[in-house]
Amino acid sequence: KIIALGFTATTGNADKDDYSKTLIIYKDDDKEDAAEAIADKLGVGRVQQNDGDYDFDSDILVIIGLDFE
Repeated sequence: KIIALGFTATTGNADKDDYSKTLIIYKDDDKEDAAEAIADKLGVGRVQQNDGDYDFDSDILVIIGLDFE
């Protein structure tokens, strides 16, 4: 679904496997609209700016939670 939006995606494992909600985390303010588009396409997800809790190299990090079907 994310690739269909024109994004490049890589996969990996989260630090834990019990996230109840899907998270879409963006680094910079100019990526907020893209993060919202991903949430809309997935149909789930809480969009938030990274507050330093997450370490990632990409512009946007998607953590698939238990709410994703």
